[in-house]
Amino acid sequence: MRIQVNPDQLRQVAQQLRRANSDLRGASGNIGRIVGGMSLEIRVRTNVDERAAAARRQAEALAERVNSLARYLEERAEIFQKADGQGVAVSAVGGVFAGLLGGIGALLGRNLGSVFSTILSTMGGLLAPAPVNGMAQLLTGTSSGSVLGASIEAKDYDSMRWGQRLAELKRLEQEIATLQRRIPEGMTLENVRTKIADLDKQIAALEGERDEAEKQAEKWWNQIIPTWPPSLDGDGVLWRVRTDDYENQVAEYERQLRVYQRQREQLLQNQADLQNLELLKQNKASLSAIIDGLSQYDGITPANGTIEKPWVYLNPPVTSVLRERDPKLYDAVLNQFAVENNTRYSSNQQGKGDTYCNIFVWDATRAMGAEIPHWVDGNGNPVPRGEGSELGANGSIAWLEEHGPKQGWYIVDAKQAQEQASNGQPVVATYKNPGKIGHVAMVRPGEYSTTEGPRIAQAGGRNFNNGSVKDGFGGREVVYYAHE
Repeated sequence: MRIQVNPDQLRQVAQQLRRANSDLRGASGNIGRIVGGMSLEIRVRTNVDERAAAARRQAEALAERVNSLARYLEERAEIFQKADGQGVAVSAVGGVFAGLLGGIGALLGRNLGSVFSTILSTMGGLLAPAPVNGMAQLLTGTSSGSVLGASIEAKDYDSMRWGQRLAELKRLEQEIATLQRRIPEGMTLENVRTKIADLDKQIAALEGERDEAEKQAEKWWNQIIPTWPPSLDGDGVLWRVRTDDYENQVAEYERQLRVYQRQREQLLQNQADLQNLELLKQNKASLSAIIDGLSQYDGITPANGTIEKPWVYLNPPVTSVLRERDPKLYDAVLNQFAVENNTRYSSNQQGKGDTYCNIFVWDATRAMGAEIPHWVDGNGNPVPRGEGSELGANGSIAWLEEHGPKQGWYIVDAKQAQEQASNGQPVVATYKNPGKIGHVAMVRPGEYSTTEGPRIAQAGGRNFNNGSVKDGFGGREVVYYAHE
């Protein structure tokens, strides 16, 4: 299996790690505020100050490691970006993940989730666990998303059946329309990246100011020198000290950082949408080029593999199966036989005025995965030539009457016949003439006419690829059968 490493997705993960770094630093500050709110007597008796200091040191060390990991992923993103603007294809999943995880292991040394759990247990559960669990999932790779931003390569359209290709094209068109509705009008990858870069600078500057305020809050003299003018405080100390002001600054920096991070997350989502839109459009173009190949079957020139004697089984290039119906595909199935110009269906091949409407219907329904057979056994099952009974037009109609319902065939009226053929379902028009010559034809996608009836393709006394029921059956009473 091949995967694509997307540099922008690596950057997105790096940004998530930077948010985790911010959370850890916030947790460190929370520890100080929580302990500061306890009475001095309790702090002395429980020796919580020493434990809190240890926990804060661990949080700060972990924050720095997470920040290093973020820088590591950003560096790797740049390497991939330079190697290939669209991501570097690698031969196996293990190659990418082994290299990246190896670097992560060297930077972190041990499991981040367990380290932070140690901090929690040290503090006796003073901090809320919810954000920590989310961060641990991110860092340990247990979240539902892809941690390293790898995505599976585009599907192999060449190996798909025609029906699958057409269904895939519809899916791509729907996804493209959904993304186009979601992306703000006029937004481009270039301006999104510029906005992200600008935000990154603001975030970096703000983080620097926050870090400096945290350092000032840690200095011992700021923890005892009162603010001016003096004022009372509610954290167990009789007056406010400079550290209180610095901690307030840190809290405000954290609030601003969260606002910036939310803005950045939205921009990253916009960026991912734009990248996905471009990829979907490329996939659609590739798939459309393959599907356009159906146009070569124009109903004029018989396709390779369709010019054989009437009794020979064909293996035509275009086929369909149940649950993959599509009018474009049904058109191509019928057109590939070019019934009007194909010697397989020429009349009077045996010099007896013989015609081959049943052979054309046999070929078309086999290609549609809904065979009305040429030769059958006593139970109506298809068998090789000469091993059972041969069915002409009347015999094919009798088979539809007796065995058709079990094989997915059912009677419809003329208008329904056209509607269902235009939905891509195989439909046959029949005229039973016991003791004489009957007639069968394929109803094809097209417009229903109240005077001419459905559109059909037929072999017979007159072969044509696209005509009307009136052209083929005249005023005879026609019964229509449609397949699921």
